[in-house]
Amino acid sequence: MIQIFKCTFYFALLFSLILSCKKDKVPVNPVEKKLIYERISGHYNVYDSNLVFLYEMDLEYVVRQNNELDSIRFKNFNNNFNFSTHQNTDNNYDYVDEKFIGVSSPFPTKGKNNKSYSMYSKEDIVYDNFWRNDTIRLCFEMHNTPWWLQEMVPYVDRIEKQIAIKQH
Repeated sequence: MIQIFKCTFYFALLFSLILSCKKDKVPVNPVEKKLIYERISGHYNVYDSNLVFLYEMDLEYVVRQNNELDSIRFKNFNNNFNFSTHQNTDNNYDYVDEKFIGVSSPFPTKGKNNKSYSMYSKEDIVYDNFWRNDTIRLCFEMHNTPWWLQEMVPYVDRIEKQIAIKQH
């Protein structure tokens, strides 16, 4: 009888200990989601379409001023240019996971060699200038048509296809 009483006592003690254990509720801090252009900003390695390394580039988010559009500052774009370009924005798309990156340099843009060029986005099925998963498949046209004779440089009018991969 004492054995049954001991077993019942230990069983009741164990049962009460199990029921009294509760996991503490840890308050969940919501992760502050950044705007799309803040997530795009960073250091990128750029490759050609055969994944051969070409150059390093930085993209910076430029905070909108007054009623202006968001901008992205390209540093060392195409291993030669620094410029800012306004981006089409829509408040409904600030937190999406992909975004069109417009490449449109001022007219003309001077490179590191102080020569004039113009660049703007082109459309391609694969190289669509969208930022997805920290990668941008760039397609842009670059030319120096109005300036090549005056600056005595070779004529350039080509479509470039490159892959920019963000480095963490």
